[in-house]
Amino acid sequence: MNGFRSQAESDFSTNPVHPQIGPYPAMHVPPGASLYDLEGHDLPQAVATSMLDATLRRHRRTPVEHLGTEALRFLLEEDPSAVILLRVAIDRLERDPFLAGDFHLGDLLVAVLTRPPAIFHVERELRARAFLVARDAEELLEFLEPADQAIVVNAIRSFRESALPPSS
Repeated sequence: MNGFRSQAESDFSTNPVHPQIGPYPAMHVPPGASLYDLEGHDLPQAVATSMLDATLRRHRRTPVEHLGTEALRFLLEEDPSAVILLRVAIDRLERDPFLAGDFHLGDLLVAVLTRPPAIFHVERELRARAFLVARDAEELLEFLEPADQAIVVNAIRSFRESALPPSS
């Protein structure tokens, strides 16, 4: 457990408020709903299921509000188009930008900021929120180990360069 957590990971806010851009539209995620429930499908069943596939299936069937930081990070990296995951991750990162899964402090932030830029081109509200979380993280970089700091700084820099849609 890192020293930055301000609330229990199990907190699940469906209508967060950011002090600078106000309340966000409420997400309608019924209690106990999983990604499988929300999307209405699961991944195709392979003949020989790998450990990676089994883990992905298990996390996709876990209620969204019960996904831990590592499960959320894992799902973001394996299913980069799941906007609901970005919303949940950003909700949590707004409380603690350096939430850690299994790799390092800030690995959830890195997973969010390295999603395909096209998602942020379409999801402007998420892009604005991600920019604010990145800015908040920059103000706290001194609390990270140098190696972790370099990874987070690189993700922030790449995000800033790619998240804005190309000008017409």
